[in-house]
Amino acid sequence: MDAWGKACSSTGETVLVVPRKKYVLKPIRFEGPCNSSNLTVEIQGTLEASDNHSDYIDRNWILFQSVQNLTVQGGGTLLGHGDWWWQHSCRINKSLGLTFNQCENLVTRDLRVQDAPQMQVAFEKCKTVRASHLTVSAPGKSPNTDGIHVTHTQDIEISNSDGGSGSANKMTFMNIEMNNVQNPIIIDQNYCAPKKECEEKNSAIQVRDIWYQNITGTSATRVAIKFDCSNTVKCEGIVLQDVNLRQYRLGDEVQASCKNVELTDIGVVTPRCPNAQEGNPPSAPAPPPPPSVPALPPPQLLAPAPAPPPLPPPSTPIPPPPSTPVPPPPPPSAPAPPLPPSAPTLPPPPSSPSAPAPLPPSAPAP
Repeated sequence: MDAWGKACSSTGETVLVVPRKKYVLKPIRFEGPCNSSNLTVEIQGTLEASDNHSDYIDRNWILFQSVQNLTVQGGGTLLGHGDWWWQHSCRINKSLGLTFNQCENLVTRDLRVQDAPQMQVAFEKCKTVRASHLTVSAPGKSPNTDGIHVTHTQDIEISNSDGGSGSANKMTFMNIEMNNVQNPIIIDQNYCAPKKECEEKNSAIQVRDIWYQNITGTSATRVAIKFDCSNTVKCEGIVLQDVNLRQYRLGDEVQASCKNVELTDIGVVTPRCPNAQEGNPPSAPAPPPPPSVPALPPPQLLAPAPAPPPLPPPSTPIPPPPSTPVPPPPPPSAPAPPLPPSAPTLPPPPSSPSAPAPLPPSAPAP
């Protein structure tokens, strides 16, 4: 750190050299601002991360903080020894490899970063960055080891990083407002250094199922939408929905450049690719079907029971039982004698008015 302090405080152009040897390095912070008009860190050797995990209080292994006019180069190697972290550490506790935070006018090139616990190279809140000839590697079993991670950074160019395999798919960009942005929507599989003409790539990362939804604003270039996909591995399943981009300078029309892309437009899309297909807004997913009730097996018909075999005829005929004679019916009874004639009923005597009964004499009052 003494060497860094002297280099940072010096005026004019300054070079800090790491010789061609192996060094075990604990987490370290190179902090500015510096007085040097052009400060170069030349890493020629190999820096290996300390395997004492208690050394990593924060998330950074090698951090350049708030340094302007900085160049980090040299052809050396940063070896992160992340295998222990991949097995035991939670994601939020993993340290990063090489981090640049709030740096301006930054150049980093000719470095190899290998097996960082998490992000290999990170640019955070930087301005005017030029990164080239960086070799980043980690095994397939390493989780979240992003190659080059860029966040809140303006004017960054990453070049001469050809190669790589795999795919980029199932991504959605939505509700974004662009303000004077060059090529606001772009997929470029034929990327190369800007000072030479780009050639068609024989291999490229497969890009499919990318959705751009509700993207509005202004473009600093005439080509606002650019899909320059590989001739051998074209872009598939690209969807533009409700996209409205216009030229930053009023009066100039924006254009769309679309090559080797399978594209669908939904809603109002400006500008449009000539080969885009019309699509419909996605509908709500259909409700799941009700659970099926297992079908009952058909009833089984029972076969009729076989008739019992007939009884064999008896060898000796059985005589019928003797019949009992029926007695004759009794003789008819004599008729009953006739009833005597009834006497006529006499009418009741006529009623006469009855005389009132005499009252008994009353005794004189004493």
